[in-house]
Amino acid sequence: MQSVTIVQPGPLSGGPFRGRFFTDYSAGPFKDTTELQGWFYHKLEICKRVNKCPKDIPPFQFSKFVITHHDISPRILILDQNGEVWLIDWADSDAYPPAFESAALLAQQAFTCFNEAVLSLNPRFPEEEHQLDSITYGLITAALAYPTSPDPTEAKPSPAAHKPSTSEGRPLHPSIQQARRRDQPFKMPSNKTFRTKQKLAKAQRQNRPIPQWIRLRTGNTIRYNAKRRHWRKSTLKV
Repeated sequence: MQSVTIVQPGPLSGGPFRGRFFTDYSAGPFKDTTELQGWFYHKLEICKRVNKCPKDIPPFQFSKFVITHHDISPRILILDQNGEVWLIDWADSDAYPPAFESAALLAQQAFTCFNEAVLSLNPRFPEEEHQLDSITYGLITAALAYPTSPDPTEAKPSPAAHKPSTSEGRPLHPSIQQARRRDQPFKMPSNKTFRTKQKLAKAQRQNRPIPQWIRLRTGNTIRYNAKRRHWRKSTLKV
């Protein structure tokens, strides 16, 4: 499979990049090698930032792309009536660096003896295999993490370009955006703190501050009249 070199990385027919090293959500598509290296650079920086890999791991440099299977194991080998062995399940096979094949075999937990036998017949790339193994945290636990450390090979983005997106530059799924909004703390529409409002309310210089839980339960439609000393509903949202 690795005898033919391919210029463009990824699926031959286009589309997102799939496989062990592109998370369960896939990635891309990437138009060239620079974008692909940038994506792996972001994953590496995420792992370094949370101390999940050594700080001295160098950035990824891809120079050659070949056909890789990404899931070679005994369960996808079929022996036909003529005694020929067929390799099936090519869902994740596309044009990737040759080190991806050996790194995928090393990451496989099952069929240890089989993996060692196949690795003994394939060319090895120790440095690249170590790089791919070091970003395991970024591919599994932090698969949806958005990188905050910019790629030095990329141009500095303008402020208008900061939009909610994944590390691949695509908009986030609406359910993920909604979950992030739900996790954000409720912010009172005033620059005064709650304690400051309490002090002013006691001096009757302004209305009594409304606790956060009341705002959330009533949709911010309850106000307190300091002179009458009771709560009242209002259409004015403050």
